[in-house]
Amino acid sequence: PITVADPRAFLRAATEPYDLILIGAREPSSGSSNRYFTVEMFELAARRLRADGVLAFRLPASESLSAAITSGRSDMPR
Repeated sequence: PITVADPRAFLRAATEPYDLILIGAREPSSGSSNRYFTVEMFELAARRLRADGVLAFRLPASESLSAAITSGRSDMPR
């Protein structure tokens, strides 16, 4: 089943392991949305995943970084 809820609250209350955790949070640009991109959030998700489970989330990238990666520029930090 698909659950639409606050990911942190849902994962804290969950007891079963999951094959997939998909987090559709907004860009981490405020305290409200930034909480989904913390070490604590990723550790919580890891504890709720099966050994071969997948955590998927949306993370926007800047246009210049995306262009540099797709163009193969070597002067960008890795």
